[in-house]
Amino acid sequence: MIGLVLGAVLGSGLYGAEKSMQIDSRTRKRYAKAFAMEQEAHRLVEAKKQAADNAMKKLSNRKRSILITSMQNFVAVYSKNRRKYLPVIRRTFLNMPAIQRSLR
Repeated sequence: MIGLVLGAVLGSGLYGAEKSMQIDSRTRKRYAKAFAMEQEAHRLVEAKKQAADNAMKKLSNRKRSILITSMQNFVAVYSKNRRKYLPVIRRTFLNMPAIQRSLR
């Protein structure tokens, strides 16, 4: 009788330990999957950030080139017809609020 009770207690303990190990194994798999997903998310964020930075650099280079070309064309035309365009330029640029603030 005592052997039967001891066997039942020992069997119950082993069953509980096995169940605990299964739960632990599933938990580790879930943590590993969550960690992998987190790493992938960080990688994707960095890739998108790099793509956005490259797009902004490309855009700024285009804008700078357009501005330089426009200014060169403006200077070329202005230098040829300085007397003709000077009153127009003064009226246009001096009436801009940002320029008025900077002249104060």
